[in-house]
Amino acid sequence: MFDSKTKRRKFELLCSTNVFCLSILFHRLVGQSNKGFTHNQCRLKRMLHNATTADELDFRVRSLDNSPATPPKSSVSCMNGINDATGDATWWGMSAKPSDKVWVVYYLLTERAMIASRIAEELGLNRSTVSRHIKKLDKEQYIKRSHSFESHNKRIEATSNKSVTGYSKAYVKGPRSAEADIQVRRVANQEGVRAEPTLPGGAKPMIDIHRVDLNLPALDNGLPTSVHMQMDSWKRVEHPEKLIRGWAHVKGEPVETSVGPWNVYFRRKGEYLEDGSIKWGEFCLPNPVRITLPERWWISPDECLDEDSVYQKLNAGIFEVSTAIQKKYGFKLGLPKQKTSQLFEAGALRYDPELAKQVKDYRTSSGKGMMPIADGITADGSHDLLKDGFVHLDCETPLQAAMQTHPTKVLDHLLKEGMESMEQMRKVAEETVVTIEEQAVKSSDSIQNNFENHMATMVERMMNSFNEQFENHLQRFFDRQNQRAERIMREFQDRLQGVDPALPETQTDLFRFAPENEWPDDDM
Repeated sequence: MFDSKTKRRKFELLCSTNVFCLSILFHRLVGQSNKGFTHNQCRLKRMLHNATTADELDFRVRSLDNSPATPPKSSVSCMNGINDATGDATWWGMSAKPSDKVWVVYYLLTERAMIASRIAEELGLNRSTVSRHIKKLDKEQYIKRSHSFESHNKRIEATSNKSVTGYSKAYVKGPRSAEADIQVRRVANQEGVRAEPTLPGGAKPMIDIHRVDLNLPALDNGLPTSVHMQMDSWKRVEHPEKLIRGWAHVKGEPVETSVGPWNVYFRRKGEYLEDGSIKWGEFCLPNPVRITLPERWWISPDECLDEDSVYQKLNAGIFEVSTAIQKKYGFKLGLPKQKTSQLFEAGALRYDPELAKQVKDYRTSSGKGMMPIADGITADGSHDLLKDGFVHLDCETPLQAAMQTHPTKVLDHLLKEGMESMEQMRKVAEETVVTIEEQAVKSSDSIQNNFENHMATMVERMMNSFNEQFENHLQRFFDRQNQRAERIMREFQDRLQGVDPALPETQTDLFRFAPENEWPDDDM
């Protein structure tokens, strides 16, 4: 079946120094997990036995050596030349000694935010072994469990229709994490970059939209009439017991919308009576209604990439609550007005113990609750997670918040938009070049035709002018010659006028100056 050359080549591969290279390549293939050992061993065996020629065998060996250690992941990212460094960074964990596996588990827990079952699959270990390592790390205070963050995730699930986590335990770095980091750097040769950012416990980061506070102005004659004030909805409003400078906010029933429940307040003037009760009067104009979004509206980083969609959804919720208020309470309201320059704030939660420590120190030294860290971004201790190393970042736009939680995806999105813009510019440039070429051809043809017509007209004018000038010149020449001839004749006639000379007998002139009847020849 095989020729002698192929047999010799197989023998060389198995018996020469290339066996060392093949063994290294083989360990690269089987380093994924224990389950992959038999499969990759059979793959290498089939490669050696199925090759029919020496050239094909060399080609398969080279392709196997150049193949990636991990199967390529399908991706729609436009970063085609950039590989995710996470898979490469875990190779040091695969090749770590059994005694160092505990530091690999620590790294995957704190840096990769993986759970025990995923770590067991990644390292090819039993779950009981991984659980033993986690207990050891927890007991020796290298890691600690964040119960506050777990409660925070439960609150998100309770107020949002999106599932942010399916896991119950979230581990963060403990008091002795610095020692563990030294051990990780000792074992690892390189550290990867997290392409899929996650929070401890496998929770995916979410963006919260908050601080939405709007005034709804009333149109002309847009206040409820006495008939409207007798509606059941006005009987269910909550009147406050105190006035502030003669005014108060009367709280209406919350209005459910697509972005969550809204609180509704009516500004009314009041007056204390003798018995301590309040007599309610007119509404405050021009903004009798105030609406707020008390709970945070949770959206994913993917939704933040399209900021227009976020604004459209929020505006749809505002329209829903405005419509409900007009229907229930009899108002005629106009377009909402922002109370501040910002319609809302976009918040992002990030696990960064060092930044959390800086925020604590800043709050202690300055007395301010929010520390500015960049243009339009501030850090605070919202959600009461600062003690566990979590920092809440308030951003002006959803895209800024998405950049804090998922920078690689935002950069990929921006790169795609840039490429689309460049593609549109390329198309516009091509169409412009084609248009310029067409106009240039038309212009050149037009210039040629105009030049020819101009030259023909000019030549015709030149010819007409030449003929006219030549005829004028001839006319002037003949007129002048005639005038000269006439002058000569007049001068000659004037000179001979009255002259009657005697003709000598010997005169032989052609002209005879004598009367005709007196010519000498007449007698002859």
